[in-house]
Amino acid sequence: MRLEPVSFGGADINDANFRSYLLGQDGNQAESEPTLIERSGVPPVFGHNFPKDRTLPLVIELQGTITTQIDTIKTTFDTFSPGLRRLIVQDIGNSNKQWYVDAIAKSQTIDDRKVTINLLVPDPIWRAVTASTVTQNGVLYGGAS
Repeated sequence: MRLEPVSFGGADINDANFRSYLLGQDGNQAESEPTLIERSGVPPVFGHNFPKDRTLPLVIELQGTITTQIDTIKTTFDTFSPGLRRLIVQDIGNSNKQWYVDAIAKSQTIDDRKVTINLLVPDPIWRAVTASTVTQNGVLYGGAS
């Protein structure tokens, strides 16, 4: 997978104003924590798997007027936002197929024209965006599988 960010919470983050990309292993399978159930006198058995949350670093390079764009980024990636927002990416190595995860901005670091945002992803499994996904209040809901 070669993932390129498209939008976060309904706001475009890869256009004439912003160039964004994911840092690190964005296409790798998320980690989980398997649980074994101990039994007396016999080997343990598999109980279940707990998916671990994941921090996904996102870098946004500002392409235009810095002051206006920093305000836009701070609003879009508000670290005090009360809920999850949808990050949509496209796989540029696979006919631009779109995928999403729900995330919340954990931190922001601004360095000149580059903003690094750490997104906390509680359920770090990429899901395909489908035609039945609808937009409501800037956050995508329903139908995506």
